[in-house]
Amino acid sequence: MSAPQQPPARILLICHNVPFGRAMAAALQARSGAQLCGILAIERPVSRRQKLRRMLAFALRASYLERRVRRLETRLEQQAAQAFDAAAAPPGTWPPGIEVHTSANPNAAASLAWLAARQPDLIAVTGAPVLQPEGFSLPRLGTLNMHSSLL
Repeated sequence: MSAPQQPPARILLICHNVPFGRAMAAALQARSGAQLCGILAIERPVSRRQKLRRMLAFALRASYLERRVRRLETRLEQQAAQAFDAAAAPPGTWPPGIEVHTSANPNAAASLAWLAARQPDLIAVTGAPVLQPEGFSLPRLGTLNMHSSLL
């Protein structure tokens, strides 16, 4: 006699609200054999004032060479993002039928309450801020942190 079949694991994804995050959600849904029970999308808008303040502070303390390197880094980051979008063709929207909660802070009380209500078996985190112990203790099987680049 075979053992009773377990229902698929309920996985919750925590990621940034960017094309890479939507691609991760689509891949988890398509390939994991598990049920994606929700997505906590981190949205951290930076105001124009904050950007200008950072640029000014850097410009005042940086040497000419440092400023040139920063411009090159920025251009390379933009090119890499464009290349990813072209090569991976990430979806423009989140997978259909999956509840998405948007928050600036995954450790906020509202975000933790939303996570707890989903009752995930596993939380997959990619490119998101560090979770506090309250978030780690929610899933039955634990939390998996995935890094999106070579280490």
